Amino acid sequence: GQSLAVTKVVDIEEMIYAPKYGLKGQLDASVRVAMHNAGAVGGGGGTELMPLEIKSGKESQSHRAQVVLYTLLLSERYPGDGDIDRGVLVYLQTGKTVGVPAKPNEVAALVQQRNSVATFLERGELPPMFREPETCKRCFTQSACSLYHRAAGGDAASARMGEGVFENLVSHLSASHLAYFTEWEKGISLEEAESVKKQQQAWAQAGPR
Repeated sequence: GQSLAVTKVVDIEEMIYAPKYGLKGQLDASVRVAMHNAGAVGGGGGTELMPLEIKSGKESQSHRAQVVLYTLLLSERYPGDGDIDRGVLVYLQTGKTVGVPAKPNEVAALVQQRNSVATFLERGELPPMFREPETCKRCFTQSACSLYHRAAGGDAASARMGEGVFENLVSHLSASHLAYFTEWEKGISLEEAESVKKQQQAWAQAGPR
């Protein structure tokens, strides 16, 4: 097995933009880590730059996916370190530290999923519901997902989130609630579109000569 030791905190809560991938993220910490193999003779030889994320809840696949995407952001932000292929998760409740390898097939799948979602949003649409009850029951976005689905005219039959799940999340919403949310969402979308336009203009500006 391997043990790791953080030798340097490069930055904390660093916001990184990666136009190449259409991603941005705020990393809890960018750290340099020394890896040590159990039973190895001598030092480990050098350190690796990695994203480190701190979580207060239970372990989740979404946490691992987040760290994998953060390896892409760090690779773009610090090209001198080459391709960063792993990160670290720290769970405060259990004190557990988890190494997260960024496997090429997982990275590709996550980027493809990002591109799929972006395609829907560019058309002013939302992706279809996942419709897997066992997955939906454990999903941390189930409240937001149900709200958007209900505002778009969806019901429990089309949501297929499992018995009683959708109803428990949205049954208290009235027609006026949904109308207010729809208008609020339109305003947020317009504001976001303007923000993206300004970011694109900033990236297109010529640098100092």
